[in-house]
Amino acid sequence: MGESSVERTIQRYKMHTRDSNINDKGVETTVQQWRSEATDIAKKLELLESLKRKLLGEGLESCSLEELRDLEGQMEQSLHKIKGRKQSMLENQVVQLKDKVRVLLEENVKLHQECQVEPQLQLITTRDAHPMNHVAQQNMEVETELIIGRPGTS
Repeated sequence: MGESSVERTIQRYKMHTRDSNINDKGVETTVQQWRSEATDIAKKLELLESLKRKLLGEGLESCSLEELRDLEGQMEQSLHKIKGRKQSMLENQVVQLKDKVRVLLEENVKLHQECQVEPQLQLITTRDAHPMNHVAQQNMEVETELIIGRPGTS
C-alpha cells in the first residue's frame, strides 16, 4: 500500500515534469515569435523614420533622382489634400457666418418694429393731461401704517 502511494507520487512527478517541459518549449516558441515580430516592427519603424526625414527635406543626399520625383509627387498630393480640407473648412465657416448674419438681421427687423410701435403709445403723465389736477395732487395726503406681527392681530 505504501509502495503504490510512492509509485503514484513518482508517476505524478514524471507527468508534471513532462508537462512543464512541453510548456517550456511552447513558451520558448512564443518568445521567439515575439522577438521576430519585434525585429520586423523595428525595421518598419526605421523605414518610416527615414521616409519622414526625407519628407521633411532631411537626408536627401542618398536619394536617387527617381526617389526625389516620388517624394515630390507625394508632397504634391499631400498639399492638394491639405488645401482641399482648408477650403472645406472655410466654406463651412462662411455658411455659419451667413446663418448668423441672417439671424441678426431678423432680430434687427424685429427690434425696429418694436421701436416703431413704442412712439405710437403716448405715455401721458397726470400733470401733462390735466394741469388742474396738479394742485389737487399736492394737497392729497396718503396714510401709511406699519404693523409688526401677524396680520389682523392688532
